[in-house]
Amino acid sequence: MPKEVPTLDLMDRQLSTASTAFGVHCPHGVWVVHASSPVGRATAGDARTAGVATEIAGDGPVVLVFHGTPGSRLDAKFWSAAAADAGVEARFVGFDRPGYGAAPSQPGRSLSTVAEQATAVVDGQVRLLGVSGGGPFALTTAERMGDCALSVTIASGLGPPECGLGALTITRGMTEAEVNAWVAEIIASELPATIGDDVLDLFLASQKEGIRRPDGIAEDVLTLREPWTTDLVAITAPVTLFHAVDDESCPIDGARFLARTLPRAELVEWPDGGHMAAASHLAEVLHRVVA
Repeated sequence: MPKEVPTLDLMDRQLSTASTAFGVHCPHGVWVVHASSPVGRATAGDARTAGVATEIAGDGPVVLVFHGTPGSRLDAKFWSAAAADAGVEARFVGFDRPGYGAAPSQPGRSLSTVAEQATAVVDGQVRLLGVSGGGPFALTTAERMGDCALSVTIASGLGPPECGLGALTITRGMTEAEVNAWVAEIIASELPATIGDDVLDLFLASQKEGIRRPDGIAEDVLTLREPWTTDLVAITAPVTLFHAVDDESCPIDGARFLARTLPRAELVEWPDGGHMAAASHLAEVLHRVVA
């Protein structure tokens, strides 16, 4: 795999350098995936998920994916392809947070409102996978799901703001209008047509879907810079935190704080790789997801 992953992830300030078995896109609503049902079987969602679009890919235990900032439901295809390469069987379910992809914006949304939507996307016991800016949403969802969350895996996730905002530090003190303008300027940057790697090209496609409009990114920024209301001690699922020591975009101090605070947490520190270190450790992450 290439060592440099082109990305517009706001958690990665290096803006220019940084086989799916089954797929369903529901642009006007959501499919609720039942953990015990065969691939392709789902039931309609409820009012909490109105307008949320999902993507389902792969076969095996259900993994609910929380994309980065930006990203989209299409992360499910990326993780499914990476899992196939790693010999891991899982059914990945991705969903657009409000303002991303096919989901309408939701000004004023919070970690808890997104968690409420996430719990309506899947039914039964599932595993949670959060990446970068998706990490806090995954943890809050785990708190809400209780015993239905079998495990949580976080790769290069952002910690509470008191541990450092990394790439988002620049937004401290910005008004909402200023955040919107800042995001609009960033997403104007062009992403390459291809990375030249079939799996990473799926990640690139998800990034492109996530920057079609600025709403989701701006709403993420406004949410992630605020103090968390998540009761970390109430999370009963085992949590694995993967993080590179030299990640300047999401400081490792956040991951270390979470490892000390969560009741059942393990921190795996990578010596290098920066914010995109997971791209070189996909098999390691995926095997832990389904362990």
